[in-house]
Amino acid sequence: MVSPEYAAALAALVSGIQRPAELARLFPRPAPDVAWTAVDAGGAPAEWVTAGDMGEDGGAFLYLHGGGYTEGSPASHRELVSRLVRHAGAPALSVDYRLAPQHPYPAALDDAIGAWTWLSGRLGPDRVAIVGDSAGGGLALALAMWLRDHGRPGPAMVAALCPWTDLSLADAEGAQDPLIDVSALRERGRSYLGDADPRTPYASPLHGRMEGLPPLFLHAGDCDVLKDDAARFAARAAAAGAAVEFEAWPGMTHVWHALGDVVPEARDATRRAGAAIGAALRRAAA
Repeated sequence: MVSPEYAAALAALVSGIQRPAELARLFPRPAPDVAWTAVDAGGAPAEWVTAGDMGEDGGAFLYLHGGGYTEGSPASHRELVSRLVRHAGAPALSVDYRLAPQHPYPAALDDAIGAWTWLSGRLGPDRVAIVGDSAGGGLALALAMWLRDHGRPGPAMVAALCPWTDLSLADAEGAQDPLIDVSALRERGRSYLGDADPRTPYASPLHGRMEGLPPLFLHAGDCDVLKDDAARFAARAAAAGAAVEFEAWPGMTHVWHALGDVVPEARDATRRAGAAIGAALRRAAA
């Protein structure tokens, strides 16, 4: 049973897909004590996000936004990131990575690597988590694989919220999701991939080697078209020895976390994700 607030928000959002100007009313503005500072993170533009007098002593997390690799930005995800910052008790570096079709694969990964190098060089890799939603969640997992494969120290953990782990969408036919059109999502995947194989692990981490990954925290909505692939990723990573926490939330759609604190399910899921991020960073600092 979903909350009345969630049901109302979902109905408004589905209606708003035909009326984009009304979508802004669904998303609360970030709290006034959250600050964003523009930085150059290893050649990638980014925002340094803090709340109150928060410092860097407890570590930080790298945030990679969703948007199907073709849209989105730190600005579009400020409210969600601000809540994660509060619940984690740690600042975030929200990366404005390059988007397709102007910048196909591996541009987003290259920008994520540059931002990771900048932030981990500043704080130490074990004091940084990698976090993302949707396409950004898949990119977070791909970045962790790239770091492992290139002999680089990995993060304290990866938190992936409704990650897009297989750009081929091979198992998505017939899936029912009120927010995602599979054919449109597939077109976004093709736009990002360009000439690359849709099963290349750094674009579709579900097809990568699972050994040696850092601790993982994954969320998926029970009605999310990407849920089954996220569950497969979690199962394969756990079988390969990774510490995995995977939660499929009943009745939830894709990245319901973004619906804001007015929706209990979004509030609770974001609190859980932020707590997991903060706990991993505190363990690393101990």
